[in-house]
Amino acid sequence: MTRQRISIACCINEAYALPLAVMLTSLTERLRPAFEATVYLTHQHLSQKTLDAVNAIGDTRAVQLAGACLDRLPRNRTFPPEASAPLLLPDVLPEDLGKVLFLDADLLILDDISPLWMQTLEGCSLAAVVDPAIPYCRSPRGVKDWQARGIPRSSHYLNAGVLLIDLEAWRRRDVAGRALEYLRAVGNRVDYLHQEAINATVWNDWLPVATRWNLSANAGRWFDPIDGDAVASPAIVHFAGRVKPWRMESGSRFAGAYAEVLSRVTSRIPRPARAWRDRALGWYDRGLRGACYPGERFLWTRRVL
Repeated sequence: MTRQRISIACCINEAYALPLAVMLTSLTERLRPAFEATVYLTHQHLSQKTLDAVNAIGDTRAVQLAGACLDRLPRNRTFPPEASAPLLLPDVLPEDLGKVLFLDADLLILDDISPLWMQTLEGCSLAAVVDPAIPYCRSPRGVKDWQARGIPRSSHYLNAGVLLIDLEAWRRRDVAGRALEYLRAVGNRVDYLHQEAINATVWNDWLPVATRWNLSANAGRWFDPIDGDAVASPAIVHFAGRVKPWRMESGSRFAGAYAEVLSRVTSRIPRPARAWRDRALGWYDRGLRGACYPGERFLWTRRVL
């Protein structure tokens, strides 16, 4: 039986090799037999040991960033250049790919992703999930100067951790060029680099999909109220933010499921030693965060955190 191929794109550096292994392991274990995944791993300088470890999980094609392509990628003190590589996927991936599913490394796959892959884009450049922390382009730390850019108040803001991209539409509509122009115009006022730039560019050119396809790892906690159906039936859980479950113990209801997969991949890629900051942050997330969250949110909206 011929299996249908799902084209996956990931963009990482060496620090995210372990979570990438967790994400890809959880993905392949839940993929229906009628489908197979090919992973295009975009990177700047991963070690051969890491490339071999990832390739042992499934079919991986390394795509190295270099030259003019690398020079185009925005970066700042918070984000390395690899973080913004999704902007240039249409330029570096094979031209015969019609679409690609971009996945962040800090995800846990809990269900078969083929229904998302089969999603019709309805003429849009991409499909994604509304960001729970920044639900609208006008929200704090959303799109800068949104009114001057003609963006309506009702325009939602997407989370770029899971993107189903129509590569041809992205090229034809020059999404990358317009996003990079936004970053040049905004300068150091930008908060979330390529994610913010994508939102500023495709605010009227993306299809919202169900929350279960990019569910916050904090979902179900009182301070992250998410649609109950998504919490009950998650497909992709996103450990966004500072609390990373391969470095610390988190208070997420999905921490146990993540730890189970993590325990099976550390033979390929060792787990990093826990720094005292990681232990302290994990302790805060498990114990104090619920009580302190209003203050945390206040500082976050004012760009202190």
